[in-house]
Amino acid sequence: MPTYSRHIKIGLARRATSQRHATGSSDRDLEYNTPPLGDTSPYPIFFRAGAALPTGTSVAYVQKIRAAGGFKRYEQSHLNALVASFAPKLSHVLPPELVRRVIEYAFHVGDY
Repeated sequence: MPTYSRHIKIGLARRATSQRHATGSSDRDLEYNTPPLGDTSPYPIFFRAGAALPTGTSVAYVQKIRAAGGFKRYEQSHLNALVASFAPKLSHVLPPELVRRVIEYAFHVGDY
């Protein structure tokens, strides 16, 4: 396992443990294992790893994903919107299929 992955997992575990003790929640409760608004949200990391969407949440990001029909669909719609926006601007430099690939790597597709 690459070192950075191990550090991310350790950091998330420590944050989850400290918040669990502060709130009395369980390990599996995604609502309490996420940072407060204003911090970088770990939601995309959890959803990419296959975590279930939390129910009864008022977090706008989670509601957008639920409305799209799941994280993969939300990620694809976000990518399609970015490609539609950037393809005309980059068409003189790159073919459309490469514009899509560049956007996949340049932006955090699905994270917003």
